[in-house]
Amino acid sequence: LFRSLLRDASLGYTPPALEVLRDEPPFNDAGNASRLVQRYGQDLRHVEGVGWLRWTGAHWRVDQAGPQAEAEAVAEELRTSTAEGEVGLAHRKWGLKLGNAGPLQAMIQLAAKRPEIRIAPEQLDADPWLLGTPGGTLDLRTGLLRPAAREDLITRQTSTAPGWSRPASRFDRFLLEVMGGDPELAAYLLRFAGWALTGDTS
Repeated sequence: LFRSLLRDASLGYTPPALEVLRDEPPFNDAGNASRLVQRYGQDLRHVEGVGWLRWTGAHWRVDQAGPQAEAEAVAEELRTSTAEGEVGLAHRKWGLKLGNAGPLQAMIQLAAKRPEIRIAPEQLDADPWLLGTPGGTLDLRTGLLRPAAREDLITRQTSTAPGWSRPASRFDRFLLEVMGGDPELAAYLLRFAGWALTGDTS
């Protein structure tokens, strides 16, 4: 009887005898995708035509490997479950099956279609006034630097962070020189160049 119940669970049906498992995703491909998204989804996105993106802590970066390691970790967590009784047996049995190439790929493919993971290409870098830097996100409208946020969907980043306290650069001195020593005119030219770089003509 117990083997029969476990067989039903592996097909996606949670039998009455395994009441605790009712709070878990089902034992099928869709349930596996749910496990992957629940554990690692905040740092993963999938874009049609682009592929998988991974959050670096400062911006989103294309990851050719995708969440393969995360999917394998989900399988390993189930396989090595320390839960007792029927729950632990069900976990370990399903973890063994999930470690095969087919179920792992099915998990990843279905996770890519989940609404919390799937985004459209036009959503990436959609705000021209937000500049990704190693030190955070710079709002070009206000000049304020704030912590990078996943929801900004920034994929591009400068090589250096802003350094407001640094001495005037050679470029700053050059601007002042060509503007005849007029700091207001030099500042205006700098702002004008910044506006031009955004490509925003509104």
